[in-house]
Amino acid sequence: MPTQEELVTLYSSPEYAAAYAAHGDAYVLGATVPAAFIGERLARIEHLNGGRVGRILDIGAATGSFLRVARDRGWTTIGLELSVEASGVASKEHGLDVRRLTLEEAKFSDNEFDAVHLSHVFEHLRDPVGSLAEMRRILRPGGVLTMEVPAELGDLLVWIRKTFLRRSPEPYAVPTTHTFFYTTRTLQRMVAKGGFEVLFLRTPRRNKDPRSRIPFGGLAKRAVYAIEALARLGPNIEIFARKPPA
Repeated sequence: MPTQEELVTLYSSPEYAAAYAAHGDAYVLGATVPAAFIGERLARIEHLNGGRVGRILDIGAATGSFLRVARDRGWTTIGLELSVEASGVASKEHGLDVRRLTLEEAKFSDNEFDAVHLSHVFEHLRDPVGSLAEMRRILRPGGVLTMEVPAELGDLLVWIRKTFLRRSPEPYAVPTTHTFFYTTRTLQRMVAKGGFEVLFLRTPRRNKDPRSRIPFGGLAKRAVYAIEALARLGPNIEIFARKPPA
């Protein structure tokens, strides 16, 4: 397990963001992510928030793509991002309030936010239980928590390729520093034990590609996509939860 200091040093380094760029990749919610997807997530947050906008915190804000869409929808936005390069883009190019602090260092007030958002961040935390407690503290009663993590132990398409086609999973383009790995069950249990009411969970796939070099492979892939959505065996776990009203 890396120390907190080692993690902060890694994510604060320009080399970390540059490693993604060198492989033609971007942060999970980087500039290449369609605004429609972010808008869909925000619309669900707003629905769960009683149809209202308010103050929203994005932990691991990267270059600010999520916060820009949220700001355009009327939210008051604050972000936390340890990467020097990414936070600089968010602050200087897009005029966002993005701070180079961890959640614990930020020391927000009790009940300060109407919503807290994390996308592919929770799996990097050394103390997810403690972080959940802190997110619960800064959320107002009835506030919405939204997280997405990779389903690294339960991706149906990866399992089929490995089992039947003898294809090994593709290695990470950038060495991973994931500290914990989640299933739908463990993530739900952790969020519930953290004092939240789980409202909605799904395992979305956003890189669907029906093309295949195998005869009828395209039809087979479409069937797999449908099954993994129904069985919650997609490549990501997206969860929405609420801090109970006072």
